[in-house]
Amino acid sequence: MKAWPIICSVIILTVLAATVVAEDSDALPKGASVSIGERDYSDIGAALAAASPGDTVKVWCPDYRSVIHVGGDVSVPKGVTLLLSFDGSDTDTVDADRADDSKYSRKVATDRAKYQTTTVQVDSKATLTVYGRIAVGSILSWPGNFDYQGHTSGAHATLTVNGSVVVADGGRLDAYGFVNGNGKVTASPGSIVSQPLIVTEYVGGDYAACQYSNGQSIFNRYAFQNVRCDVEYQHGSALKGLVNLYANNQYNKTEVSLVGSSDSLFLTVEGSSVTTTYDLDSYLESDWESNIYRDVGKMTVTIRGGGSLGSFSVTAEGRTMDTSEVVMSIPYNIDITFEDGSYVLDKRFRVLPGSVMTVGADATLEVTGELHIVDGMHDHVFRDKYYPRTETLQAGGMSALGRIVVNGTLVLGDGCTFTGLVEAGKVGATVKVSEKVSVLEGDFDYGVDDVFRAGFKSSTIDDLVVRHLSARVDGPDVEENLVPGGVYTATDVSGHVFASFDYRDEIEGRSGTITVDEQVYGTWSHDLPLIEVNVTHTSGGTTSPSGKVFVEKGSDLTITVVPNDGFRISEMKVGGEKVRPGSSVVLKAVGSDTTVEIAFQKVIGITSGSLSSADATDLVSQYNEYIGTSPDTGAAIIVTSTGESVDLGAGCLKAMSESRIPFTFVFGTTTLTYNGGGDVADGATRLSVTSPGNGAKLPSGDADVLADLQIAIPAGTPFTVTAQVDTVDGELRGFTSNGETDVSYDPVLGTVSAITDSPGPLVFAICHEKGGSILPIVIVLIAIIAVIAVVILWKTNLIKLNNKIRP
Repeated sequence: MKAWPIICSVIILTVLAATVVAEDSDALPKGASVSIGERDYSDIGAALAAASPGDTVKVWCPDYRSVIHVGGDVSVPKGVTLLLSFDGSDTDTVDADRADDSKYSRKVATDRAKYQTTTVQVDSKATLTVYGRIAVGSILSWPGNFDYQGHTSGAHATLTVNGSVVVADGGRLDAYGFVNGNGKVTASPGSIVSQPLIVTEYVGGDYAACQYSNGQSIFNRYAFQNVRCDVEYQHGSALKGLVNLYANNQYNKTEVSLVGSSDSLFLTVEGSSVTTTYDLDSYLESDWESNIYRDVGKMTVTIRGGGSLGSFSVTAEGRTMDTSEVVMSIPYNIDITFEDGSYVLDKRFRVLPGSVMTVGADATLEVTGELHIVDGMHDHVFRDKYYPRTETLQAGGMSALGRIVVNGTLVLGDGCTFTGLVEAGKVGATVKVSEKVSVLEGDFDYGVDDVFRAGFKSSTIDDLVVRHLSARVDGPDVEENLVPGGVYTATDVSGHVFASFDYRDEIEGRSGTITVDEQVYGTWSHDLPLIEVNVTHTSGGTTSPSGKVFVEKGSDLTITVVPNDGFRISEMKVGGEKVRPGSSVVLKAVGSDTTVEIAFQKVIGITSGSLSSADATDLVSQYNEYIGTSPDTGAAIIVTSTGESVDLGAGCLKAMSESRIPFTFVFGTTTLTYNGGGDVADGATRLSVTSPGNGAKLPSGDADVLADLQIAIPAGTPFTVTAQVDTVDGELRGFTSNGETDVSYDPVLGTVSAITDSPGPLVFAICHEKGGSILPIVIVLIAIIAVIAVVILWKTNLIKLNNKIRP
């Protein structure tokens, strides 16, 4: 019995040794061959060493169970092709036809015994460097509807990478068959990798053209999965997708760029890279058409160092379809992660249920185009041929929601369209919404209209509005829509339940609710951007608040203004524009940074019904004394009337004019201002002012005389008359004067002003009308015409009389 441990150990060591020898051995298995033309070689390394530019090194083995090893470091020279043959010929790839359908698969050909032939393995310690070309051969495509389009459909070769494959500058790897393993492929700058871009839904070229005509994604389920090991595409390299849409009984072939620095689905910039990983075991099951999802695993595309999502064009039905002109879909089998850099998405995309878009902690994704996170799709019976049902996704361990998870910063930029629920993967994650964002809600449409725009057949599929989407963040107890100018910060990443969503089915004419009951993550605080209001004032009073004030966008701000004793508010400005002075300034729904400027002025004056020469001289003295000590604050001489008039004593105006200092007389809401600087002539005339007084409203349709203010003013003295006007009940229609005075109305300050250098007498009337009746205007016009007629007649008769009298 004691011998058993020893025997077991010997057996284990023997097996391990055999395994190591098998992996490290480059010897060809039975039935395999490596050749250049008619020359055979003992192994791949020897053949590549002997190859010259233009040669093809063909590797062939009909038994999938046999493995041809590359155990050391070897290179495919420039100009040389290493062909892993799928049928023993020199053909890289052929398209399936209907000659013998039993040879081909409607889905991806994964039955090893039936389809796999040549298998070459790059061992764990080996590196295969490609300066020329590797072609992993295969039969592609299947000519029928309800099937995959452009897939590996028959006999194929396999390259297993357990070590490293480096595709150097100028090199190319064409994976018509499969490239798998636990090693890594590195695509260096200047290299190309190609593989089928498989359309995995019920579409052909005609249907793709139809959807394109309707502004929808040309296909919603697709995969590029022939290279199934980890691949790093460095900036300057390219991944080409081989599209083969079948329509009108012919193949529509297009080679599109999936990874590249321009015109590609995944865009790189200097210093960035794209890495793809593939999980074959992360797939869905379906009971329709023999598990149509079974052989499509999960691809994760990670962009590092900056870049974007772009577009490509395909050709079918004789037309070129550019995905930048429609909303391109990201299906459930593709996840996208942005890491360590800045990304600008300026094209149009929708993330469909089951797909996850992640913004890394050190990344910023700015959306300036269109991005929809489709958190739920209606389970229409016809959809399963297009896209997996809610329960199908959940049974396969995938979310029934499209998801965007932010660990860093998501910016919804100027002019962008965004809808969907934003989740948080890290505390401190941020969503910033531009004030100029375009659209934050809308309907998600699926399907096309009832006539193929391609023009040769009709369809039974109508537009199907399945979900109304809004841009929002969520929390355990609240759902909040994103708003322009909003800033949102994740406060935790705990999960809470997304219960259900509503849909409207235009095909079946019904609406309903789909239960989801899935965890979504993150709670967000909502901080509207702070708007800066800079409140300044001169000395002589206070404002509350004062200085730089920060308020939330859209909120109101009231600024209280209090003059000190002996001061008044002389001027108020908001954003540089004058407003009517008052005890407060109210800013409604503050939307942008602004300024509020308050000017206080020292008041030197008296309240009286008369003003003598001595009074005027005293006021001038006080004024000059104040200005001497406070030259920067300004001052005003104001005489407030105790009645409806002020009597100016002899020499008073002369003293005023000699001082060159302005005086202001206040009668309720009417002011009379001596502007200063004018010489006073001998002899005074009377100024009659007709205006509203004491803040009363003018009645509609009337010219109302509310105060008759008279004051003796020397002829030639410059004065300004200002009346305060309230226009709440109507519109201010016009003013009348003696015809020698400039009259103006300030709608902001609510004042009517008349300026005169030659008063005498001046009648200043305000006409305030609500509109409707033109009778007063007609009466005035008739009166004016009558006066003019009388004057003309009088002058005419006077001339005639003079002519008669003249000898």
